[in-house]
This record gives sequence, C-alpha cells and structure tokens, in this order.
Amino acid sequence: MTIKGVNVRTTLAITRGLLAGALMIAAMGFTARAEAGVALG
Repeated sequence: MTIKGVNVRTTLAITRGLLAGALMIAAMGFTARAEAGVALG
C-alpha cells in the first residue's frame, strides 16, 4: 500500500463527501422553494 494510493483514495472520498453535501443542500433548497411556491400559490 503506497502513500500515493492512500492519498488518491482519501481525495476521492473527500470529493464524494463534498458532492453529496452539495447535492443535499441543493435538494433542501429546492424543496424549500417548492413548498414556498405551493404555500404562496
């Protein structure tokens, strides 16, 4: 197991985590906007 391999795996895990977090935030924002639209409409 090389340090480079560990770094690549860690980088992928961090990137995946950030993407998942961004998607969750976007989904929450979209849901909030949809609910607000329904409430206003």
